[in-house]
Amino acid sequence: MAIAPSSPSGRTRWDIVTVAVLAGILAGMQIGKVAPAIPVLRSDLGLDFVAAGWVASLFNLSGALLGAMVGASADRIGPRRASQISLLCLAVGSLWGGMAESGTELMLSRGLESFGFIGVAVSSPRMIVSAVHERDRDLAFGIWGTYVPAGMAIAIALAPALMPLLDWRGVWLLNAGLAAGMAVVVTAATHSTRWQPPTGHAAIGALEGLRRVASAKGPWLLALTFGVYSIQFLAVMSWLPSYLIDEMGLSPTRAALATALVVAANTIGNIAAGALLARGVGRSLLLIVAFAGMALCGVGTFGDWLSVEGRIAAAFVFSAIGGMIPGGLLAGTAVHAPTPVLIGVVNGLMMQGSNLGSLTGPPIMAFIVSTSGGWHGAIWHSALACLVGVGAALALARAEKQRGP
Repeated sequence: MAIAPSSPSGRTRWDIVTVAVLAGILAGMQIGKVAPAIPVLRSDLGLDFVAAGWVASLFNLSGALLGAMVGASADRIGPRRASQISLLCLAVGSLWGGMAESGTELMLSRGLESFGFIGVAVSSPRMIVSAVHERDRDLAFGIWGTYVPAGMAIAIALAPALMPLLDWRGVWLLNAGLAAGMAVVVTAATHSTRWQPPTGHAAIGALEGLRRVASAKGPWLLALTFGVYSIQFLAVMSWLPSYLIDEMGLSPTRAALATALVVAANTIGNIAAGALLARGVGRSLLLIVAFAGMALCGVGTFGDWLSVEGRIAAAFVFSAIGGMIPGGLLAGTAVHAPTPVLIGVVNGLMMQGSNLGSLTGPPIMAFIVSTSGGWHGAIWHSALACLVGVGAALALARAEKQRGP
């Protein structure tokens, strides 16, 4: 079983972990900024329902296509440089998007942002495993797993205050400035005078690293499991504001705040997963319980037998229990990496599965809702994804048992 190198000082550098997580949260904000802006984007740029779904999901294009390759490249150049480049890509992409004059141009800018996002997603975990003691690894990865829901929740929660003042273009430009500022923070915090990551593992070429990871079963199962989780999570979170406004009659402000609360709930599951894994609870058990809970809560969220408050509560639990999935999977990268220097490649492949799910999830859900004649069709979207997820979790358990302790 591959174990990542620990902090050379023998203690966990929580300051480095904090910087890595903050970079991830900033990247997660680039996902969350779209959902509350969809009604304005549709009006301003003339987007239809499905096209708006692609604006939400195209952020995941680079990750879906290039995740493993980006991970291999990040391993070669090091997490510090990879994080700096990735944050600058987020800044340029958001700046470009804020000046877009058409839906096509906005989608192209989201593609550049997605390249920056996947770069942060694969470089930060490598930074974390180099900064923590082995005893703190599961907890640290549980905290790291909050980066997407925390970032999304912050962006969605701030939208009601920022949109009237800045319009959606101002929100994009503000995020560009924040990403550039975060690049400066990473540069300062990880300077060689403040932190020396451990060495001692021979570097592996990008193609050889890809070959070794691709020949192992575990990384593919991590990617599949993350993919079927993401195909429903981002879809639900992206369309929840529209659902609450169109179906439940909530005002845009109330819908945005409710959605922020629901997205933030995902952090509960992430941190809980890290704590439970550290106490010896099996990864497969966490995943199966989480998928089953998401399926049940999906029925409650999009069924027609609960009140508005009941449906929001069901969505809250859907998000909270679902958070155990990324928390459990991210901690598994060190377990399934053929060697510690290939953790970035495993993360990249897993993010490739996640981003493929996130890329297709919102438009698939939009198609199902449109063709089924109502939001109740979203129940099947969640149920089928969860069924596949349970099967993947069982296969992952068998793969870990074969690897041994």
